[in-house]
Amino acid sequence: MKRFSSGNAAVDVVGTINITGNVTPNNWYKRIVRENGKPNLLAIALLSDIVFWYRPIEVRDETSGNTIGWKKKFRGKMLQKSYQDYAEFFGESKRSIKAALDYLEGIGVIKKVFMDYVT
Repeated sequence: MKRFSSGNAAVDVVGTINITGNVTPNNWYKRIVRENGKPNLLAIALLSDIVFWYRPIEVRDETSGNTIGWKKKFRGKMLQKSYQDYAEFFGESKRSIKAALDYLEGIGVIKKVFMDYVT
């Protein structure tokens, strides 16, 4: 397979890395802020993770390569994460996770739904 070059060795090396996961739009650092106007980094990280789970997976036709649909990444009707799941993932306390999620719900970007946890 032919390798492309950007003309910059560092850019070329980074181009070979398969980066997956969360994407954080720059404007979130201006809009998702604490009372003092500084970015609420935990809330931003949580929202970025939630958005990752809700980004669809493209389903392609094996023969034509055409996109034939999308599928979700999570098993249930909606993403099911506990405060403890996020506390362990981000290395934060359940209390700080709850506060950040409450903030996100308060500004209208998420809706928390409590239900039996399906494993």
